[in-house]
Order: sequence, then structure tokens, then C-alpha cells
Amino acid sequence: MGLDEIEEKRMSLWEHLEELRWTIFKSGAAVLAMTALTAFKVNDVLAVVLAPIERLRQAYPKVKLEQVLGSPFDGVLIKLKVSLLLGVVLAFPIVIMFFWSFVSPGLKRNERKAFVWICGAGSLFFAAGVVCGYLIVYPILSIMMRFNIQHAANFWRLKPFVSFMFYWMLGAGVVFEMPLAILVMARAGIVSPATLRRIRPYFLIGAFIVAAFITPPDPLTMLMVGVPLVILYEIGVFAASLAAPSRDS
Repeated sequence: MGLDEIEEKRMSLWEHLEELRWTIFKSGAAVLAMTALTAFKVNDVLAVVLAPIERLRQAYPKVKLEQVLGSPFDGVLIKLKVSLLLGVVLAFPIVIMFFWSFVSPGLKRNERKAFVWICGAGSLFFAAGVVCGYLIVYPILSIMMRFNIQHAANFWRLKPFVSFMFYWMLGAGVVFEMPLAILVMARAGIVSPATLRRIRPYFLIGAFIVAAFITPPDPLTMLMVGVPLVILYEIGVFAASLAAPSRDS
């Protein structure tokens, strides 16, 4: 290999690194811009996040339930966190577009189609998980209120509650990616539908153990968390059987 070829490859590498740097910079700028925009609507977002508490007040009028701040800085920190998280969510399609423009020239036609399909399906599954995670919060809190000590006032700190809500919803969004992850692994030959069916009983037991661990000691709440996990797994098994039928024995 001549010196000219080595120099040309080196320049090409530096050009790619420079383009990657600008892609990261533009993605960060998009997140900051969306965060700044959502800051103007942060109170409306907080109203949605805290809506389960208001519903609890209406459902249990005899129970004293108050929202408190633990320090003078909590109000600012809560609004900053909400604005940043919402900014990341809203900027996600823009970030994907920037990174798509960076990687697409090096992909084959079928790889481009797969990338677009995975991003689209992943976004839909994640959004569905976030919505389901939000909707299940009130029933869980309502069941927990039944274990409330009589005549005891409830003073819930807003900062931990808001953090719980967002981490819970983000976690639900990630869990809803399970069918897509199973499909990708089956397509790549990492797992087969036969293997997934064979470990189904173990997953069933594990799903309800996890549900019992992260929920209050109530069978209904455990079912509300465990059953969706099983359904998502079954969707993944079905999708894997369609993606790799020849591997199923």
C-alpha cells in the first residue's frame, strides 16, 4: 500500500470523525432547543404527571393527601428535570434523523429498510409502553391507599414522586421493546422460536416474580404487571416464528 493510499484513508477517517462530531453537536442542540421550548409548558406537563394524585384525592376524600417540597430548590429541580426529559423525548425523532443521515451512506439497501423499520416499530412500542405505564400508576396507588393507616396524614414529596413517575414510564417503554428485541435476535439467529417456547414456563414464573417484587402485596396489582409481560413475550415468540420459520424444529 502506497503512502498516497494511506493518507487518503487517514483523511477519510478524519472526515468521518468530523461528521460524527457535528452529528452529536446537532443532536445536543436539538435536545436543548426542545428542552427550552417545553419549559414554557412545563406546568401543563406537571399537571398530567400529578393527575393520579388528584384522582386519589377524589376517590379517598377522607384521607388527607398533600404534596410537599423537601427544599427551596425542589421546585426548580423538578421543572428542570421534566423539561429536560420531555425535551429528549420530543427531540428523539430529530436525533434519529441526524444519525440516519450519518450512517445511511454506508448501509446497503436492505439494511436501510431494516433500520427504518426497527426505528419506526421501536418508537411505536416505546410510546405504547409509556402510555400503559402511566395508565397503570393510578390503580397501583389506589391499591396502596387501601393499606393506609387510619387517621394518618399523607405528605408525599413531589421530587421523589415525579422521579418515580418518569422512571416508571421510561421503564415501561423499554419493557415494551421486548417483542422487537426478540424478533431481532431471532432474525440474527441468536435464538430460535423452539428455544423461546422451551423457556416459556421459566419466563412465566420469572415475570410474576418480578411483578410481585415491584408492586404492592396485592394479587390484582401483580396481575396488572405480570400479564402484560407475558403478552409481550408471546408477541415476540409469534413474531420470531414468522421471522425465522426454518429454525423452528
